[in-house]
Amino acid sequence: SAGMILTILRILFLRLRNNPMELVLVFVMPVLFFSIFAGIFSKGIATGSDKKLRVGWITAEETALSIELRAFLETNSALQCSPLIARPASSDEGDAAEDDVLNTDEIEQTIADAQRSGRYDLIVRLPADFPSRLADASDSEPCDVQLVTDGQNPMAVAMVTSVVKGFFAQKKAALVAEQMISLSLGEQSSIASGAPRDADTPRYFDPAKTSSQFFEDAPEDRFIVTDSEG
Repeated sequence: SAGMILTILRILFLRLRNNPMELVLVFVMPVLFFSIFAGIFSKGIATGSDKKLRVGWITAEETALSIELRAFLETNSALQCSPLIARPASSDEGDAAEDDVLNTDEIEQTIADAQRSGRYDLIVRLPADFPSRLADASDSEPCDVQLVTDGQNPMAVAMVTSVVKGFFAQKKAALVAEQMISLSLGEQSSIASGAPRDADTPRYFDPAKTSSQFFEDAPEDRFIVTDSEG
């Protein structure tokens, strides 16, 4: 009956009011529990928007190739790349260029300070002898790129390694394409000028053949007739 239900509710209310521990478990613990999980998942896990990987950048001396690599890292949507040392604008004076070169002690101290700050997941360090352009020879030594990490983010090394490899793969493909175009243009200009071609000069494309030359070794060459007037 309704009277019995009201009596049971009154008993439960009095029990809850007279027991502070039950009040904490009913009203405080759920709020505290969900607040903790909301703070954890608000870092980008629950929202689906992953945080960018914070990448530091340092090199003994900026070169044309290092500037291209840094620009490639900065354009990657998954990375947040920033230099550890703000370099001044490039100058044409030789003394200013020499002063801009960092020694090993300065680089190591800067990396140590950056790691202690906790503002970087990984640091990209280029050596002092980093080239200005990619070597032409296919068997040349690869460019040395050092990745420094404190191990807090195990995925950082794999992600940045793949990005750096992708940069050099694109540069290598562009270099091969440039060589192909230069060889093709060189052969065309030689043919147009009528100059004899050096036997030691590498040829990328085979010379054009007529139909008779193409089928000269084939059994069907007897069907090919060359008109006397060409």
